[in-house]
Amino acid sequence: MRVLIDTCVIVDAIRDRKPFSESAQQILLMAERGYLEGFISANQLTDLHYLIRRETHSSSLAGDILKQLTKTIKIIDTTSDDCRRALVSGRNDFEDALEIESAIREDMDCIITRNTKDYADSPVQVYTPEQFVLEMAIGN
Repeated sequence: MRVLIDTCVIVDAIRDRKPFSESAQQILLMAERGYLEGFISANQLTDLHYLIRRETHSSSLAGDILKQLTKTIKIIDTTSDDCRRALVSGRNDFEDALEIESAIREDMDCIITRNTKDYADSPVQVYTPEQFVLEMAIGN
């Protein structure tokens, strides 16, 4: 299963943000163990670096954390066409629209996010981390 993992889920897992971290960490563990293929988009990587650096006050530590993450989670390109489609999509949140467009182009099976509201009209299936973990447990 190919899943695009939203930035908030990655940050929840990395920074152990309670009460969200447990299911977020389970998702990363599933990717590490090969139960799913986890992806983030290239633009998410820059966002993650910024957020982690801001919290840790260390660009070096942020880079180290992301190097470790990208051993398990793959990076997909963000294309100019993705950007154009996101801009005309009519969605309120550009970053979320960009993730949806990237997920469509890369034929993702689903997007995992805590922010399902901004993904309501996504043609790609959307799960919260908790829903996804439960779905995977039921499916196995």
